[in-house]
Amino acid sequence: MRNGRVGAWVPAALFLSTTCAFAEQPGADDDLVELDPVVVTATRFETRLDLVPASIRIADASAIEKSAATNLADLLGEVGVLLRSYTGNPAQSQVDIRGFGESGNQSVLILVDGRRINAPDMSAVNWLSLPLAGVERVEVLRGAQSALYGNGAAGGVIKVETAVPEAPGGAALTGVGSWSSSFVRAAAWSPVCDGVNALVETGYLENGGYRDNSAYRTKVANFKLQDRRGAFRWSLSGGYEDNYYEFPGPLGTTDYRNNPRKCGYAPYESLYNGTSDTSWAGASGEWRGDSLLMLADLNASRRNLAWDMGYGSGAESTLDTWTASPRVKLNLGGGWNAILGADGEYDRMLLTRFADEAHTDAIGSARLLRTTAGFYGNLAWDGGKELPLSLEATARLQKDRLHATSTDEYNSDQSFDETGCDGDSAFSLGATYRPRKYLRLWTRLDRYYRYPAIDEVAAYQGYILTEPFNRDLRSERGWGGEVGADYALGPATLRVNAWVQDVDGLIAFDYMRNLNVNLADAIRSGVETGVELPLGDWRFGFFHSFTRVKFTSGVYEDKEQYLIPKNQLSGSLEWNPGRFSVKIDARYVQGSWQGNDFANTMPKVPGYFVMDVALRYRIGTRWHLFLAADNVLNRHYASLRYSGVWYPANALSLRGGVQWRY
Repeated sequence: MRNGRVGAWVPAALFLSTTCAFAEQPGADDDLVELDPVVVTATRFETRLDLVPASIRIADASAIEKSAATNLADLLGEVGVLLRSYTGNPAQSQVDIRGFGESGNQSVLILVDGRRINAPDMSAVNWLSLPLAGVERVEVLRGAQSALYGNGAAGGVIKVETAVPEAPGGAALTGVGSWSSSFVRAAAWSPVCDGVNALVETGYLENGGYRDNSAYRTKVANFKLQDRRGAFRWSLSGGYEDNYYEFPGPLGTTDYRNNPRKCGYAPYESLYNGTSDTSWAGASGEWRGDSLLMLADLNASRRNLAWDMGYGSGAESTLDTWTASPRVKLNLGGGWNAILGADGEYDRMLLTRFADEAHTDAIGSARLLRTTAGFYGNLAWDGGKELPLSLEATARLQKDRLHATSTDEYNSDQSFDETGCDGDSAFSLGATYRPRKYLRLWTRLDRYYRYPAIDEVAAYQGYILTEPFNRDLRSERGWGGEVGADYALGPATLRVNAWVQDVDGLIAFDYMRNLNVNLADAIRSGVETGVELPLGDWRFGFFHSFTRVKFTSGVYEDKEQYLIPKNQLSGSLEWNPGRFSVKIDARYVQGSWQGNDFANTMPKVPGYFVMDVALRYRIGTRWHLFLAADNVLNRHYASLRYSGVWYPANALSLRGGVQWRY
């Protein structure tokens, strides 16, 4: 060991000891049930969940419906994903899995039918624009997935899978709520010709905001054409979204305690807002042979963004992104399968800064081009019923190149043509063992990486940094190990796993140097436990995660990374007695060191407990009435605090409406 680092033998040792403990447990198998053979797409192809050596949580279409969610961000907190928002706007929520803190948006990959939603910069995903109609399931893969998915997956992957129903139908969701909110989402689907089905979804969501100057508005439209017949299957999809949002800013302690709804920029709040619109199109093709399966995803998008953050800091940008992801799966016989694939991405961003609110006095511009290419392979073996053991190995090589130029009225012209990182490799080794029909044991070892976001490398948004082009910033890299078990006893399922990541060059903003840097090495570690228990009309779920991130080198050695709560708990209770249903969700997040507190000397962000309640009543077979209360206990809390200032979360809010499905 060096600096408290953990060797690769730890996962293997834990796996063997856990295997013995479960496999030799006495008791009759008659009291136990077989684990559900759920199909997931964790390997980028459909595969059985019991063959995947990873921690996966799934929310299907029925879970989305029962939650009375109007967007996917409402659902993620129920499956153990930590969300933070600087504005209270769910469209701009920052996601975090396994202790990546403020870099969570660059470390958790969001995919919708294979399309990457994450932008190459540090901007947040717009959760309000993601589809709800036609969603078959949402898969949350926890832990490093760099070997299969490449950059952006160091903490995990959130996959949204949609499908167009074959029978004609439609659905609508509409209602109103607190803070002058209203929402309507509608979808229709139907066969359009032999074997080809179409789905169209539109939506409008508006909220005046709990805080002053925190309103937001989203208009969205998506479509999908799909043919799932025969050997060749394909889909075409596209969409458009238009957004307006306001920035309420941080509050000092006195204002936070006395008036958390106040805007931190008063009396100049009208100068802090933004607009954006995004259009995208995608195509996917699939060909199925006797021993060969080929898939390919092609996507293109354009995002136009304009914002004002006070006098002299207005800006506009255009981001164009093209991606391609072909892959092939071969059945080699004897339980062997191989996957070969490639991922390519090209990003082009143009930005202009202005000195006035009208965006007429240009004072600077920047142009950034980023090219990413990766190649990967996966080899897997399943022993079947005779030997209930499966093994897999995955390896990836990836290269990133960033070219940037900048012209600024206040600084000399800058340009550079650097990789931003020297190219990276990732791999994973995994094993799954099923000694009993009710038990699954798994372990994995990972080598992972995270590329810096383009605005971590190049200061193009007008922020004054010591080095506008940060040539020395390299990838954050590390090793990870994990062990886990799924155990089914009667109707109950217990899941537990332990993990560790050894991080080389954790990326953080150094306020002393005024620069993004590879601050230090660190150890991330944790334990996760989940229970699911359906009993007749009742269903209970519980999830707990313990996470710790500790620096192992540099001036902050032995200190903990800020904004990482050690303990998070989420639980849900459902009661479905016929036409009426009740769902209660509760979350507890322990306090954490506040932002920028590398030395762990400032007061912590206090922990908080939040409870949400959703009531539904079914009228006939097509109509549902629903009423939901978020933060039903009206707790006053903040999930974010930076350098002594607070970003308050929403108080009690209500929403109610009607859901219809034909």
